[in-house]
Amino acid sequence: MKRYAVIVMLLSLAGLSLSLLLLVEQFNDPALINQTVCGNGWQSTCLEVTASKYSKIAGVPLAALGGVFFAWIFLVAVVAMTADREWQQRTAGIMMMVTLLALLIDVFLAGVMVSMGAACELCVATYVVNAALLAIFFLWLRAEGIAYTGILKRFLRDACDILTRRHLRFAGGVFMLFSVSILLLGSVTSLLLVEYYGDEVPPPRVIESFMTQYRDTPREKLDLPQSSLVIGNPGAKVEVVVFTDFLCSACYQFFRVERYLLSLFGDQVVFRYYHYPLDAACNPDVDVTMYRGSCRASATLQAAAAVGAFKDVLLAHFTSHHRIEEMYGSLAGYDEIYRAMGISREMAQKLESDAERGGTKRRIRRDAMTAAGLSINSTPTLFINGSRMVGVPPKEFLKAVVEYELKR
Repeated sequence: MKRYAVIVMLLSLAGLSLSLLLLVEQFNDPALINQTVCGNGWQSTCLEVTASKYSKIAGVPLAALGGVFFAWIFLVAVVAMTADREWQQRTAGIMMMVTLLALLIDVFLAGVMVSMGAACELCVATYVVNAALLAIFFLWLRAEGIAYTGILKRFLRDACDILTRRHLRFAGGVFMLFSVSILLLGSVTSLLLVEYYGDEVPPPRVIESFMTQYRDTPREKLDLPQSSLVIGNPGAKVEVVVFTDFLCSACYQFFRVERYLLSLFGDQVVFRYYHYPLDAACNPDVDVTMYRGSCRASATLQAAAAVGAFKDVLLAHFTSHHRIEEMYGSLAGYDEIYRAMGISREMAQKLESDAERGGTKRRIRRDAMTAAGLSINSTPTLFINGSRMVGVPPKEFLKAVVEYELKR
């Protein structure tokens, strides 16, 4: 019955791949975003689920534990292929019971997801793989002549034999050691990945202290010119005005937070960008250029807004940030930069033409002068419904701020 083992191996590899993709979503790392399959890049349909309190056990992401489970199934199936028929039946029964337990956990998690009003396609896909695995195990045991009604009885008998019969006890012990080793190795690896890619979560008391400070911050009446650099629902209750340098490293990190907030709150929040390039070439308020090429980057994004492509080009800009940040300040042509961003040749020609227009440069200078009038001298500087905030606070802080603003 090795064909069933092969099918199990293929399904487990599919489940492992899905779990890894889900883990990438949970990391929410800008360099990895363009490799994901949830949502449209700006809003992840999976991020709300992976950002919830139900997404981890003892600090280990459930997505990682799912990957460990599928890796265990794969390795056990490989071992089963080399065993005799009796041990194939025993291992098939063990895998089926573990899969049944995993599927019951999936039912609970699906209920949590429904109660959140979220939709995680990758999560659902892993549930489907688990259900398919369970069906294959039933068919496998049935093909071995074991009736459906006798599967549980057979499993309990096998477990009892492994515990009581001397010649099986050693094999059972090796199997358990093998299983626990995979679990521990997978968990430790997952924790290391989270430590490397993840962000440190502030404790509740620190978040509350930040919120007290935020509530005490006076709201400023902003008389701003219209901006065409908009991400999100223009009529949203929570408006985040962002004065930014598109090459600034902190502004790049703000992209992660922005994507996180859009994924959690959707049409309830809008981001309006204004140019403040830290580049003396186009910003008279800057004495020393911090990011050479920022004026060119601003021109690119302003040109994108002029042709109705700001959202797509900004996403391409940030997901390619490490490849293109030096190119803007070099002699590289616009076509080379756009090619590195993955922008089509037709769109690149439109952007290059509009980036050199006088109106584009005047718009950038206008925003810079507006920022100077507000005493802005660093990026990003945010105004959340009029409350000023400098820099990029942890995403948990801004999540608490948006929740507070929605309740006002």
